[in-house]
Amino acid sequence: MSRAFKGFTLIELVAVIMVLAVVGLGGYGYLRFGSQFYVDTAAREQALNQGRFVVERLSRELRNAVPNSLRVSGSCIEFVPMAAAMRYLDAPMSPDKGDSIKALWITPSGATPADGDPIQWDSGFFGSELWVIVNPTQSGQLYSQDPGRIVPLNGSAYDKTHGYYNLTLADTVSFAKDSPSRRLYFGGQPVSFCQQGGALYRYQGYGFQASQPQPGAGLGDGVLMAEGLSAGNAPFSIDAPILQRNAVVHVLLRFRAISEDDMFFNLEIQLPNVP
Repeated sequence: MSRAFKGFTLIELVAVIMVLAVVGLGGYGYLRFGSQFYVDTAAREQALNQGRFVVERLSRELRNAVPNSLRVSGSCIEFVPMAAAMRYLDAPMSPDKGDSIKALWITPSGATPADGDPIQWDSGFFGSELWVIVNPTQSGQLYSQDPGRIVPLNGSAYDKTHGYYNLTLADTVSFAKDSPSRRLYFGGQPVSFCQQGGALYRYQGYGFQASQPQPGAGLGDGVLMAEGLSAGNAPFSIDAPILQRNAVVHVLLRFRAISEDDMFFNLEIQLPNVP
């Protein structure tokens, strides 16, 4: 007995191949859309997290800067961080000269210092040396280290009986003008934030320089704060303080997107103008 076998015809085979091709292309498009959507979402989430971190860091540090210490050049912003503030009882004001200041201790969240205790600060953040700053009105007075506005602190000791600190200055000085509120600031090492290409870096520990330093020209290795920024963008600008308002720092960070419009972080930071 013979058995009959049936196979595919050429037309049927071609039809099956075409159907499989259409189904495959449809499935590929679906999978490609899903994977691209995931990649775009992850990239935007990363940019969003970086932007939030940088904005929060900049806001905290700039708001804690010594008044009138900010300056902008190119893609860099520089300021003097404030380690502490006090009100002075007695300070050498022009034409008088001296090398000591009596300053009231303002109660912080911690315990009252013991008799003879020096001023404490975070040397890892502010540097190993503090500067006493009185009535700064222009950033150039600080970075050129005008002796009438800024002088290194040599030592300090708390007088528990009278409730104030005796501050010893590194030099005999004559401050140019009284602060309207008799306030003095303790400033640390200057700090800079600079955008280089698509990355934002933070610099510290390079010292006071009359001309604002730039990466590779006064600034050494920085700490990476964010990456994926669009190059060619001026990230910082300052509205100088006037009698009617405080200084305002404008921060514009533009993060590159993979397949959508760039992501912008536009921030205005108001800085107290209280010398």
